[in-house]
Amino acid sequence: VRYLKLDSINVIGWSDGGIIGLLMGINGDVTINKIVAMGANLRPDTTAVYSWAPEDVKKEESFVKEMIQKGDTTKNWNLLKQRIGLLLYQPNISHAELGKISCPVLIIAGDRDIIREEHTVEIYQNIKKAHLCIMPGETHFTPVSNAEKFNSIVERFIAEPFTRPDSDWTKW
Repeated sequence: VRYLKLDSINVIGWSDGGIIGLLMGINGDVTINKIVAMGANLRPDTTAVYSWAPEDVKKEESFVKEMIQKGDTTKNWNLLKQRIGLLLYQPNISHAELGKISCPVLIIAGDRDIIREEHTVEIYQNIKKAHLCIMPGETHFTPVSNAEKFNSIVERFIAEPFTRPDSDWTKW
């Protein structure tokens, strides 16, 4: 952002990219207009992701370590090990850290995501200026499998001024 001499940016991230967007908002080093975080999580445990995901990744980690030990060069196993480490051991973001995000944020997931729905709601509930979108009939891979739907939701959030509607009719 500094290298490009940008005054401010919008951040749209999916999965690890969504986590990076949240971390950028927490860090506050650059001016962010809005963040969209699709399929992000705060911690790498089964309160955040469905248990089948880390179980499968742990099997993959064992295989990758075995290939490294064998000296196999058919793939960049060390890079793959690093990526697996991201899934198994990161992130570790607290509610207090989420509270530092000052720009509007759209927290988005599919209702059949890898991320538990209640965890997606937890993220939303701990950001002051957040909207929540759980897309019906969609998965963690919606940005690819249904790009039109994903992009239309994101474009609307980015284009429209952020508001915080209230259903409390006693205030009307």
